[in-house]
Amino acid sequence: MASHPYVAFFDLDRTLIPADSSTLLIKDAYRRGIIKKKKLLMGYMFAILYKLRLVKTLAIITRLATWLDGLSEKMVQDMAADIFQTQLKDHILPIARKEIERHRSKGAYLVLASSSMNYFCELFAAELHLDLIICSRMEVKNGILTGNPRGELCFEKYKMIPMVDFCKNNNYKVEDACFYSDSIDDLPALSAIGKPICINPDKHLKKVALSKGWEIREWR
Repeated sequence: MASHPYVAFFDLDRTLIPADSSTLLIKDAYRRGIIKKKKLLMGYMFAILYKLRLVKTLAIITRLATWLDGLSEKMVQDMAADIFQTQLKDHILPIARKEIERHRSKGAYLVLASSSMNYFCELFAAELHLDLIICSRMEVKNGILTGNPRGELCFEKYKMIPMVDFCKNNNYKVEDACFYSDSIDDLPALSAIGKPICINPDKHLKKVALSKGWEIREWR
């Protein structure tokens, strides 16, 4: 039997925080001299292409992950921790914290479901006292990142599948679960989970949400 009445899933970037953690990691890597200016500019270009939907998001994420090739996992962990403390922790939206606490008071099992790397997700989950993380993880050999994901990147259907599997494997009803997200990239998961809640949705997701009658909220 499930030990909680239902599951509440939360996306991270542009949902719980009004920022993109991966972009901040690239900026910090440039500041530390780990990557060259060319890659920094490419990162900005990818951000523009993502916003215009001119390149598939998975292709961008996969490309950015290769930039971690050869870095020590400890270095990336330290960078993520520094970025979290100086740029992200205080920018968790108060309304997001309040919503998480509302679900906690109702006994929900709280899950962070994000395409971001575990180095960021673990910090957010600890800060918000969440119960589980579903996220992207990088392959590590002898303490060094290979630039390849460990398994599939937690994106599109590969975010939806572990979310649904978690519910089914732990006797939670998928139709009772809720999922908060901002992006059309999460359409598979939003469609599969019983209660999709679109937070500051991009124009593509907003169009779908309006056509399906999904709840839309503006979090500031």
